[in-house]
Amino acid sequence: MNERKNLFKFILFLMIFLICFAGICFLGCKYLSGLKRVYDGSFYAGLKTKYDRLTSVKGPKIVVIGGSSVAFGIDSKTVERETGISCVNFGLYAAIGFKPMLDLSKGSIGEGDIVVLAPELSSQMYSGYIGYEYLTDSVEGRPDMATALGKEYAKGFLSALPKYLSRRSRILKSGISVEGVYANSSFDDYGDIIYLRNENVMNGGYNKTDLPEISTDILTEEFFDMVNAYAKYCKERGASVYLGFPPVNALSVKDTDEAQKAFLSKLKDNLDFEILASLEDHIMDPGYFYDSNFHTNDPGTVYNTLLLVNDIKRVTGNMTLTSIEIPEPLEGEKEEETDKEIQNDGIFYFILTDKGIVVKGLTEEGKALTELNVPTVLGGYNVWGIDSFAFEDSKAIKLTLPEGIGIIREGILKNADSIKNVYIYCKNLPEVSSDMLYMAPEDVVLYVEKDVYGKYVTDYFWGLFSNKLKPMDE
Repeated sequence: MNERKNLFKFILFLMIFLICFAGICFLGCKYLSGLKRVYDGSFYAGLKTKYDRLTSVKGPKIVVIGGSSVAFGIDSKTVERETGISCVNFGLYAAIGFKPMLDLSKGSIGEGDIVVLAPELSSQMYSGYIGYEYLTDSVEGRPDMATALGKEYAKGFLSALPKYLSRRSRILKSGISVEGVYANSSFDDYGDIIYLRNENVMNGGYNKTDLPEISTDILTEEFFDMVNAYAKYCKERGASVYLGFPPVNALSVKDTDEAQKAFLSKLKDNLDFEILASLEDHIMDPGYFYDSNFHTNDPGTVYNTLLLVNDIKRVTGNMTLTSIEIPEPLEGEKEEETDKEIQNDGIFYFILTDKGIVVKGLTEEGKALTELNVPTVLGGYNVWGIDSFAFEDSKAIKLTLPEGIGIIREGILKNADSIKNVYIYCKNLPEVSSDMLYMAPEDVVLYVEKDVYGKYVTDYFWGLFSNKLKPMDE
């Protein structure tokens, strides 16, 4: 009898808890949806456009799912014209993760759909990783999208909420003005990027710190379980699922032919669905890329779209001729180093490049300083770049980077455990490595000028450090 009473009490308690939790979530969503949106002008807001298109297209459709390589690399109107099938560009940002994009798409997959999974070749995208911070920014003001992801996301959203509210408050105080390719205005209503990209802006033609991983190391059981379960779900609804590959800058590929063959072999052995594309075809001339090893410029988007169209026609038995002409690749920027002789001014080691001075490291005297101020000029030339591990082993507490810095590479604060505050006076955002803070102090804060704070935290590259960034008036 007591056991029944205890069981009844437990069930009653559980029901009350679930009702209260559901009520809190409902009220929280209502509260958040009523707040002024601060990310609507940014790249993040593109996810809403893409989701709305995905859920509104009726009948059979081609859905390409991935990260920003899909956002940059697909011309949906051309795909529709060439195949006669509606196309949905469902890629935004690798920092969000591949799993949320799959889960968001599920409710809209139906009979006759062709789904192409094309994640970037990285251990992050080839996993079940979820970037709640970036996902929260992207679904801002859209509780329907948060709900579509399912209850398993509730805890992650709740954990990301305090930092979102903190960023939001700072953006409201400092203002936000997003321009260029990473503004929401760069997307059309198809979710394609239409911003003019008629060059390769990467120094030396490729990004040296964010290389593709064409290796069996990224092919985990977690990834195969995730995509095979997704493919099974889609097939039960009458859709066809294929694995595709993103466009990859040939200069950035450092994996051997043997490693690539092993990668493809393991994929074929463990996937329950077909590989649509040729990896070799997607390793493309650097003249087809814009600002990352996965982001195509305008000719590259045409070429990548041509590859997709031909693959879709092949698997659907469409024998019509494709009218897309292969564009010529553009010329990229030349390697920046013109004189590799290392010099020093007693504090900094540096080299001269065709763009200006690049700081390479610190002398013993420089490492001992308690405050490091990188000058705007060294050796009579403007300081332009901060090289990898430039401030390694510094004993400084404060680091200042001047206006004019154009590039910051990885690990600049490696083993610089005392540096807690970095002041960045660059109003034009420097090119930055995703591993800039590799082995940096966990509690380091990046201060930027108040009027550009919103620009930094909503930037595609600098947004990776949004929880480290603060305006200088704090």
